[in-house]
Amino acid sequence: MRFTGLLAFGVAVALTACSDTTQPPLTTDLSGSYNLQSIQIAGVTEPNSNGTLQLTTANYDLELTVNGQIQPEDVGTYQIGNPDTWVQTSTSTGVQSIGTFTSVGSTLTLTLTTPQSIVLVWMKVAQQ
Repeated sequence: MRFTGLLAFGVAVALTACSDTTQPPLTTDLSGSYNLQSIQIAGVTEPNSNGTLQLTTANYDLELTVNGQIQPEDVGTYQIGNPDTWVQTSTSTGVQSIGTFTSVGSTLTLTLTTPQSIVLVWMKVAQQ
């Protein structure tokens, strides 16, 4: 009985501590055109793969060839958040992909965990 009371107190303290912290708004702008550098599916690097990714502030357009096989064009929306979360919802297929992103210099890496493990490394095309 005493353990339950302490546990409830601990949860209340933890929730209070969490509510006192606020995250700054995410200001990362990933808009632009990207060329695929590499793709790994379930930990295996796929040869003969290439593609393009177009990002606006909320939409994406993806054209991809994986292991020499042209994939159907995929369009939809995406959201990014703290800490570096990525949620992509296809209006073409209805599939939602969830994972993380990193953006360092002109390299964008998407690490998707749901619905399957895929790592895509993109290089941003310089604006002219």
